[in-house]
Amino acid sequence: MVATWRAAPVAILIALVATAVAIALSIGGYQIDPTFGFAGSRSTGGGPAGSAGTTARVGQPAPLVALTDLAGAEFDLGSELGRSPIWITFWATWCGPCRAEAADLEAMSRQLADTDVIHLAISLGEAGDVVRDYIDSGGYTWHTLLDSERRAGAAYAARVFPTHVFIDRDGLVAAIRPGILNRIQMEALVDQHLDPEAR
Repeated sequence: MVATWRAAPVAILIALVATAVAIALSIGGYQIDPTFGFAGSRSTGGGPAGSAGTTARVGQPAPLVALTDLAGAEFDLGSELGRSPIWITFWATWCGPCRAEAADLEAMSRQLADTDVIHLAISLGEAGDVVRDYIDSGGYTWHTLLDSERRAGAAYAARVFPTHVFIDRDGLVAAIRPGILNRIQMEALVDQHLDPEAR
């Protein structure tokens, strides 16, 4: 009985610290990956609608979004849908799982350079200079787009960092994979859903 009474203040203290950390992260605008980058789900759908008024669902037409790249040029997804298969990675510079898969993502992006697959790395909720510094310091070459207001992220139900979206050459969402992917998984998903063709 005495031991239980002495342990109670420790448990209360731990609960208070955990609550304070959660509140601080929330105020700071941080998003925690609930799968810790190891999501096992094959695909998801639903969630708040994006700027186009639709939310990505597997088997349905991909939502149309237009974003700018690091050079300030606009990229209109609608101009590519139905012409080329597209792989979108939603990520953030502060995201641990995103950093962990960055080397594999770069290798896959280079591997796909001679195919008709378009790979887009869409940064969510961050300023261009922050993203540019990260890309430059890592030597990454993938096509980076900025979604500072997270409209594209909402349209594609990207609640987890990273989230990978695969859009087939008919412009339909083939799969949505939340969480970190390794090189083998990336290759398998690209082959399964995007059917790359040499240029």
